[in-house]
Amino acid sequence: MLFRSVGSEANGCHYVPRLFRNAPGAHFTGRVHEQAFSSLEPSRKEWGLANQLGAVRLVHHGYTRALTQGRDKIARNLRLLDLALAETPGDVNLLMNRGLELMRNEQPEAGLASYREAVEALAARKPGEISPELLEVLLTQYSTYLLQAQKLEEVCALLQSPLARASGLSASLHFNLGMALARRGKFQEAAGQMRQCLAKRTQPSLAPANPEVRRSGPYHCLALCLGRLGQTEAEERAYADGLKADPKSRPLRFDFARFLARANRKQEALHVLYQLVAERPLDAEAWQLGGQIALSDPAFAEFAADWTAEAVGRLPGDPVIAAQRAEVLKRAHLAEAVVA
Repeated sequence: MLFRSVGSEANGCHYVPRLFRNAPGAHFTGRVHEQAFSSLEPSRKEWGLANQLGAVRLVHHGYTRALTQGRDKIARNLRLLDLALAETPGDVNLLMNRGLELMRNEQPEAGLASYREAVEALAARKPGEISPELLEVLLTQYSTYLLQAQKLEEVCALLQSPLARASGLSASLHFNLGMALARRGKFQEAAGQMRQCLAKRTQPSLAPANPEVRRSGPYHCLALCLGRLGQTEAEERAYADGLKADPKSRPLRFDFARFLARANRKQEALHVLYQLVAERPLDAEAWQLGGQIALSDPAFAEFAADWTAEAVGRLPGDPVIAAQRAEVLKRAHLAEAVVA
């Protein structure tokens, strides 16, 4: 069943086993984040029943900010998880959920250590004993937090491991791997991962999907990688596809303006930047890039004067913008001196 947590919509949705026959042997396990998969699978196989993704949508209200703060839910969960792990040491689901709660409690090193222990315990199991949902959720959570911590080599090692490759990567996992590879300068490999992400991004996932996967994120990363590889035409196509997927993405439009400027299409680049500052008049980076582009070409001298004057008015304390304005005035003074 499709499961969405209120207050965590940015984390996407995932599928969880919640609708099943109330048959002998079916039960939930765990003191916290209880799950029924491990008890259902043996019976399902014995009865010859299918395990399929359902169309029913569940809305979960248990992790809204008010509830987690009011009930001190994270501390409670950690206490219960420690008790459960004392009873069943090495339980993968418990270790994974302990890692999640530690990350929520702003204890990143302890959280990553718990995730690492969960992966090691899962890798030690036989393939038939590994729940697909548990594997995908674990890999998604762990690789996402590793990426946030800039532990890029660990992301690559995790998602290129036999454990990860045994069941294939989801769109979100291809995205995480591609991001890690790109940050390590492996642009060709990263581009390949983004293409696989795009090919799978409409497929249902067993773990919450990174919301950027359904928007412009994969196209944006692909475009940046192609730019570093010198594949200009393919880079522009990736930007165009990304803008179709998410026309309002500011990071994508900003980098598209940089691409246009690099391709000597400065008027188009300035048009994109004008839209960005019209939407957010205090966007210093957009003002700075516009000033840089306008100052790079004498044909835009009048535009540069107007642009930097407005930029200084919006952001009078910005040193880059102040320097650009000073350069415009210096050039105007020199031009007047030459005419005189």
